[in-house]
Amino acid sequence: MKLSEWRLASKLPKHETDMIIEYVCGLNKLHIVLDSSKYELSDCQTRELNRIYFERYERKYPLQYIFGYAFFDDLKFKVTPDVLIPRQDTELIVQKATECIAPLAHREVNVLDLCTGSGCIAISLANRFRNFPAVNFYASDISEKALKVAKENASTLNTDIDFIYSDLFDKIDRSFDVIISNPPYISLSEKCFMSEDTLKFEPEIALYGANDGLEFYIRIADNYKNFLNTGGHLLLEVGFKQAEAVADLFREISKTEIIKDISGHCRVVHVFN
Repeated sequence: MKLSEWRLASKLPKHETDMIIEYVCGLNKLHIVLDSSKYELSDCQTRELNRIYFERYERKYPLQYIFGYAFFDDLKFKVTPDVLIPRQDTELIVQKATECIAPLAHREVNVLDLCTGSGCIAISLANRFRNFPAVNFYASDISEKALKVAKENASTLNTDIDFIYSDLFDKIDRSFDVIISNPPYISLSEKCFMSEDTLKFEPEIALYGANDGLEFYIRIADNYKNFLNTGGHLLLEVGFKQAEAVADLFREISKTEIIKDISGHCRVVHVFN
């Protein structure tokens, strides 16, 4: 069977079809486009393509879980059903955190990533500041299984992170110059708007928050002052309808800034002294 025939028969979006081909056949995107009409699939390749196609098209199983990895901030992260799949939207908070850390990097700086999941935020930042040994990174999560994945990613990507098993600030015993969090923020009422693959397969503990999705922001607002140094920065990823409500939790005691993504959606709330 020619690769072009299999590719044409796929009912998945073209980018997902090509991701599967790239994974199974080892072809890059250019070769898939130019050479698929000449590429003869082996029986083994055809079986594997069909297996993954069934998992994705029929079961809606996320490709990142099938492959066992996802790309974030140009790095390759291991992902399992114990962690959320890193989203490109979250790279915005990494960029903003980079801007907050950079002016401080000449001295000792402590950075905390709450609800780290796969570790993608903390590890991406540690990679960006790997030549600044005075910048120290910490990451916490309530899920021991998620922390195991994050530790593997930190080791694979050769980054130095101190991981802490903690429910938000419960087991945190120091203060920080920058605190970052992408907590669970989806309200139960929003389930009907979510994709089937997220609903069925990504970990609920990392998705949902009570009080219309504000539960974890409220808890952070109640405690962050005890852990954020004077002149420090708190950065929170939010759902695109939550920014004002989250910022209101902090406005009486700190300055706030709402940061939009390239689509104009409010994605990050920046809290600072």
